[in-house]
Amino acid sequence: MARKRDASISPPRLPSPPRRPTSRSRDSSPDSQASDAPKNKRLKTDLDEWPAARSQIESAREFVRRVAASTGTVIIAPDKDADGLSAGAIMYRTLVKLGKSPDTIAVHLLEKGTTIHDDYERDQMLQHQPADLIVLDHGSRGGPPILPGIPTLILDHHYSFEFPEGAVICTAAHSPPIATSALLTYEVCDPLHPELRPEIDYLGALGTMGDLGATVKWDSPFPSHLGSVVKAKGKKNFSDAVGLVNAPRRSSAYNVIEAWNSILCSTEPSDILHHSRNPHLKQLIVARDQVFDETERNTHTAPLFTRDKRTACLVISSPCQVHPVIATRWAGFLKSKDLCVVMVANKGYMPGKVHFSCRIPKFRRHLDGTPDAVDLQQVLKEYAARDPDLATTLQQMGSFAKGHREASGGVLPNDLWDKLYDTMEIGPSIREKKPPKETDQKQRNKLTNYFTSPSKSK
Repeated sequence: MARKRDASISPPRLPSPPRRPTSRSRDSSPDSQASDAPKNKRLKTDLDEWPAARSQIESAREFVRRVAASTGTVIIAPDKDADGLSAGAIMYRTLVKLGKSPDTIAVHLLEKGTTIHDDYERDQMLQHQPADLIVLDHGSRGGPPILPGIPTLILDHHYSFEFPEGAVICTAAHSPPIATSALLTYEVCDPLHPELRPEIDYLGALGTMGDLGATVKWDSPFPSHLGSVVKAKGKKNFSDAVGLVNAPRRSSAYNVIEAWNSILCSTEPSDILHHSRNPHLKQLIVARDQVFDETERNTHTAPLFTRDKRTACLVISSPCQVHPVIATRWAGFLKSKDLCVVMVANKGYMPGKVHFSCRIPKFRRHLDGTPDAVDLQQVLKEYAARDPDLATTLQQMGSFAKGHREASGGVLPNDLWDKLYDTMEIGPSIREKKPPKETDQKQRNKLTNYFTSPSKSK
């Protein structure tokens, strides 16, 4: 097990949220980068280049084999959601199956509100004196190495052409249909040992459903045998497990370690759902219930619109990471001719910072994969470009317009958020005021207008 450190318009009436879930039900909102995307629309790529470029997959496998054969400490740094944690568990079990001692595997889970590139996280990882680093599902950006001098493997599916210097990269972002990080990791690791598949197949399905939703289609090039695993082990068990595993990272306590341990001690998704098999279940339920309450409390915030009518923005304040869930909900509700972006900004998640999430309105998702598709990252950059100094600052920060073209967002200090907010022109009336009509000063309404002559009435 990993140690905790180591490891004004009136708001419209939205559809009523489901009743509070029982201990085995999941949050009604999918957690993911593309949970509200059409599930049956996929661009195709050469199967030899799926789920990533063949050269990248082979380089990743060689990296894993080398790490498994070494005696040095390797750090596995997974992201905090069902996809990232499932990818981390797949990698952990693969290394152990290949002969690496668990004592030489450290699992590093980030603190609330930090990124893998922060100096604080770098210092914490270096305390393990690692020989290697494997980063899963954290997104990618250019810059210096995450850990200088430490060989690093990055497995990811977030859209980017820039990566840390010197890292071995295996990305699914450019091989549609885009695999989740768990599915990418599964495809990398599955051939490495003949007896590995039964230990990781359900994890590949769990992470995929965590990002793409319970209705994901297991059609080629997605591995059809994982669809059979879902059917055999129970689709509802997978859905319920996803909701519970995703809850801690959204809660104010941010006890992601409970989700990680729940996955690592499981042999199938139903293990996560029973107290007798999961000693961490109580904490997952507490986190899920808090997230449910915070989502309901903030969902009915009224949106404000930008002057160009392209963006609807809701500003909330919650200690929980509910802004992506609320953005997804409103994206399924709002509809107007010019609307392209639904943005939810959370001023209460971390002191001094604003975390925001953007989603594409559901009525525009049929354009995905076409030249007319909405690119959220590009739209955000266009807003920032109205102020060249602001655009330069945001680009240097590296935490703006990240994620995916279909589901983006960022983290900004309060002052930079205020500048972006003003630059986007959120809130002012979108109707141009018309000059008052010139009126005739002569009084036309007279008392005699209210009386009719008797002779005229005959």
